[in-house]
Amino acid sequence: MRYRLMLPIAALLVALVAVPAAQAKARVGLSEQNPAMFDQPNWQHLKLKRVRYIVSWDYVKQGFEHAEVSAFMNAARAHKQEVLVEFNAHRGCFNGKRYSKAKVCRAPSASAYKTAVKGFRKEFPYARTFAPWNEVNHVSQPTFRKPKLAAKYYTAMKSVCKRCTVMAADVLDSSDVKTYLRGFQRATKGKGRIWGLHNYKDVNRRQTKGLRNLSSSAPRRGRSTCSRWRSASSA
Repeated sequence: MRYRLMLPIAALLVALVAVPAAQAKARVGLSEQNPAMFDQPNWQHLKLKRVRYIVSWDYVKQGFEHAEVSAFMNAARAHKQEVLVEFNAHRGCFNGKRYSKAKVCRAPSASAYKTAVKGFRKEFPYARTFAPWNEVNHVSQPTFRKPKLAAKYYTAMKSVCKRCTVMAADVLDSSDVKTYLRGFQRATKGKGRIWGLHNYKDVNRRQTKGLRNLSSSAPRRGRSTCSRWRSASSA
């Protein structure tokens, strides 16, 4: 598959640290799956220090996918990038409408997930920023309608990498986001402090409902928010 750099920036990762909004410093990065991006003049002109990368939780079982992950992570390190790594469902399990019931697509147990994270950390010890699972409340993921399962992955990752920066729940700004996050909060007893929001509806409809839903469901104390923005414009 061919990739190209989108201008204006195709996908921004903005982390708002837990301080008053007026004083918050935005940390901007680009989301991409192809390491060829690092050699693109357009990307280099941005002088960014952070990228996001999505990895199938069982990538190591597929030789070609393992090679892809290694290539991206090594290229990111060579370009001195901080990588936000987000684990994802087995590749090919979502057909655009429904999630497959095939055995290979089943959600990993907490122990299997922990083993996978340990393996990733061993191979790429320089990676220290993670989201346990990508878009946990989307139908394309085995965590859909299962906030307790997403909470188990969060707890497992925290136990594996105590010194890492770990996002609690990374959600899509769909209509179920408040209910999902409340279930997640109950399962983790409110321990999460960093949150992810894929705010497609907000951006496309020029609203802030998704962000407000996340803010009202996240803990009041020590709250952080990570948002991903997309532009429809292309070069």
